[in-house]
Amino acid sequence: ENTRWAEDSKNFALRRKRLVGDVACVCAFVVYCGPFNSEFRDRLYHDFLADTQKRQVPGHSVVEKVSFLVDKGTMCDWAL
Repeated sequence: ENTRWAEDSKNFALRRKRLVGDVACVCAFVVYCGPFNSEFRDRLYHDFLADTQKRQVPGHSVVEKVSFLVDKGTMCDWAL
C-alpha cells in the first residue's frame, strides 16, 4: 500500500507540474481558434504545443482538449 501511495504521489506531482503548459495550450486554443475551420484549428493547436515545448514550458506532448475542458457527465449530455 505504501508503494502505491508513493507512486501516486510522484504521478500527482508530475501532473501538477505539467498543468501549466497544458492550461496555456488549451486556453490559447479557446481564445484564438474559435472562428477558424477544424483543419486550421488543429494546425494552430500543434503550433501552440510546439511553442510551449520550444520554450521548455512543462506540459504533456499532447492534450485532449475536450476532455481537459469538460467533465465526462457533460460529454454524455452532448451525446443525447
